[in-house]
Amino acid sequence: PSSAAAAEQAAGPGAQTGTAPRDITRGGTCETRDGLTEAVGDIVTVPAGGSATSVAVCPDGMTAVSGGWSTVEPGLVQGVSQRLGSDSWRVVFDNPTAEELSGIAFAYCAGEEE
Repeated sequence: PSSAAAAEQAAGPGAQTGTAPRDITRGGTCETRDGLTEAVGDIVTVPAGGSATSVAVCPDGMTAVSGGWSTVEPGLVQGVSQRLGSDSWRVVFDNPTAEELSGIAFAYCAGEEE
């Protein structure tokens, strides 16, 4: 999915979303709406009984004003969901299940892109 909203829509019933360091993944795509740019981190795979971190990074010159996360499969627990520096949002996922699960972080960014 190209955005957290698309990930939620694709997930359907049972999807878990929320707002709130181990393996870190940085990157993703951006979409602008309502005056904010939504930066989406890469999808991370969280091993059974393990943890993983996804980081959504705002475009150059923009500030992360909020953020959150999304999953498709139920079961992941958000360990941390917080701003990282001034331009990123970090989410640490904990997986208490016996199966591998996936999660994604997103950031809402304000300001003028350089």
